[in-house]
Amino acid sequence: LRVKEIMEECPPIITPETRLEVISNLLKHFSIVLVAKKGEYKGLISKTDLLEKVYG
Repeated sequence: LRVKEIMEECPPIITPETRLEVISNLLKHFSIVLVAKKGEYKGLISKTDLLEKVYG
């Protein structure tokens, strides 16, 4: 088994200023969303991260 056989396509990249509604819609189609500013990786957001922040 090789990585290319199980990997997902590249997740979307957003900025830290992106609204939660946009992130929520992206997470319907991707398991994570990458966060970058000026081409520098800042972090990632998963469905679990979003649910914990919204619903505590």
